[in-house]
Amino acid sequence: MIRIVEEDKRHPITKKIMSHNKDIFTQARDFYFSHEDYRGEQISVVDDEGKVLYTLEWQPNKITYPKLSKDVVLNLYVSDFWNYEIDSPRMDFEYIRDIDIFAFKEIEEYSVAATKVILKYFPDKEVCFVDERARLFFGDDVTIIKEVPKDDNKTILKVGSDMIYSIHFGAEVLAKRHANSINLMSSVYWLSDARTFGEKNPDKVFYVIKSPIASSGLVKFISFLLFFTSVAYNKKDMKVIPVIDTAIPGDDNQFNNATTKDVWGMFFKPVSEYSLEDVYNSRNVIIGMEGKMGANPYLMYVEYHSNIGSLMKEYLRLNEELNNYCEKVRKGLGIETGSKVLGVVGRGTDFNNPGVAALHTLPLDAAGIVDKAREIYTSGGYDYIFLATEDQKVFDTFMASDLGKVTKHIEQNRYSIDPKKELLHTKYLEESKSGKRDGYEEARVYISILEMLRRCDGIVASTDCGAVDYAMAMTDNELQDLYIHGEDSNVFLKNK
Repeated sequence: MIRIVEEDKRHPITKKIMSHNKDIFTQARDFYFSHEDYRGEQISVVDDEGKVLYTLEWQPNKITYPKLSKDVVLNLYVSDFWNYEIDSPRMDFEYIRDIDIFAFKEIEEYSVAATKVILKYFPDKEVCFVDERARLFFGDDVTIIKEVPKDDNKTILKVGSDMIYSIHFGAEVLAKRHANSINLMSSVYWLSDARTFGEKNPDKVFYVIKSPIASSGLVKFISFLLFFTSVAYNKKDMKVIPVIDTAIPGDDNQFNNATTKDVWGMFFKPVSEYSLEDVYNSRNVIIGMEGKMGANPYLMYVEYHSNIGSLMKEYLRLNEELNNYCEKVRKGLGIETGSKVLGVVGRGTDFNNPGVAALHTLPLDAAGIVDKAREIYTSGGYDYIFLATEDQKVFDTFMASDLGKVTKHIEQNRYSIDPKKELLHTKYLEESKSGKRDGYEEARVYISILEMLRRCDGIVASTDCGAVDYAMAMTDNELQDLYIHGEDSNVFLKNK
């Protein structure tokens, strides 16, 4: 983002001088784009008489997390916009269409670009600025204000310039009460910048969902990628075809063994009829902006989009190799056809960490999950128990109990960690980089466990977790019993 520098932060000497005009931010953007080595320098902007009016500076779009301690440093940045025009193709006005008043705080690159769009396409809407310098760019087309107006009969959006990311702020953006200028830019231009990789499919526009997996677990990354997929499919007027490509350099995750592989393709079928090879030989390809950490209102994957089950049911399909593997593993369990099976999810390890537990219910301990499983196994008349747990203590306690003789499980790596000192994701990455762990093979085993869970007739879980979410979303059964520690089962099912 290009911003006006405060007077006390201006460099005493600038190498570049530009003349003020209403398109100065676009001209400065183009200059910084073609002169990357100049991005640490400032540009002096002068009037017709050569007097400096203000100074411009390119700044990376750094994300701020308002609730974190000042001592916590996060090197997370939002991508910059280098290619946008007032009449770019496939501009999306859905987010801004029903806002009556836009109240901008600051004149900067994105607030100027967004205002130009509003004034051209929605001339009846009111645009206000607290920053008096707005007059230099828009004259009487905008109103200068000292404070944001109040009108219960109108939708008023307060627009800041710092990139904020938090669940609370995301709720404000979705409710159209408060946003950042980059939220507006993302909402308008997210489908505009198409690239050409070849001459195939000239009549199609592909939207590549290019989102880092980072520290996400399997079911979490499935959920947000399918949410992005559904958003693209639901933009029927834009006529874009979504495809998923998670091959991202530098995205160290627990699945790709420190390589640049498309994790989605390792396990699942494409979400459309087109392969990545087709797409990367096509004429119109939009590379998605999901890495903007929630900047795009349409792609904000937060708690407000909880019903992911229907999306998994519609779009998630194992690839042929993995499907065959899972079927072979299930047959190897020796469970007779027609048997009644109670699935038990014993999520433990780092879910017992106080910080992680703040997002979930603290799991039922090993003895507690055995007692609850025994109660439901007996009352429900089940033939077998299928145990799914990554926690070695939970596994040992369960198998040593009276339920051990009727319990089936799939061999997997299980862990004993101090949850106050260690997180599984950190351990996974360390072991993957050292060659001690095969992330692909471990994920393949985990998916075979999930596939067995979704075929169970009842579920008992130590807490809500990804395995439970998957089983609930993908099951074809009418569950006889559902117990999730700390959850109201009826509410849980409704939300999943």
